[in-house]
Amino acid sequence: MRRHRRKDNFKSFIGLDLSLACSGFSAFSKHGELLDSGVVKTKPQNYTLHRYVQMATGILDSVKSCQTPLVLIEDYAFGAKGKVFHIGENGAIVKYMLWQKMGVPLSSIRLVSIAHLKMFATGKGNAKKDLIMREVYKRWGFEGRDDNETDAFVLGKMAWHLGTGKESGLNAKQIEALNKTREHWQK
Repeated sequence: MRRHRRKDNFKSFIGLDLSLACSGFSAFSKHGELLDSGVVKTKPQNYTLHRYVQMATGILDSVKSCQTPLVLIEDYAFGAKGKVFHIGENGAIVKYMLWQKMGVPLSSIRLVSIAHLKMFATGKGNAKKDLIMREVYKRWGFEGRDDNETDAFVLGKMAWHLGTGKESGLNAKQIEALNKTREHWQK
């Protein structure tokens, strides 16, 4: 078993898949046990800024028991059409509230590319949502309510492996996804 030494002393691991209508979250213990997962939904008729704060508050309420977390957030889909700037603003508010309300150091809130998330879950960096959900169920027995919760689960798993440096039980593609994520963070 190869270990990547970490100087951080994380006690929990959080995965977040942020969107405007429905965001997924997952929380894992320092032993890799799933503590909680779910989705937070907001209504489109809410004023935009209020909606972002409502989403962030719902997420923080769901993970507030996590102490000293490493938080992984799915990176923004820069090629997406529509409300890409709104999604960025929403992400900024979530990060700010994690920092201000939970005391999470900004250095412990990290983005993970969509391709690396997909590679970790399926072995392919361009997998479709239904394949990700199927593979997550097959590998870990986790059945998310939707693709947002499933992606958050995968991010939580990645956070645990990256934060603890443990790679036992992972296949070559999963280790490659973790290594590419580490490399991306160092740029």
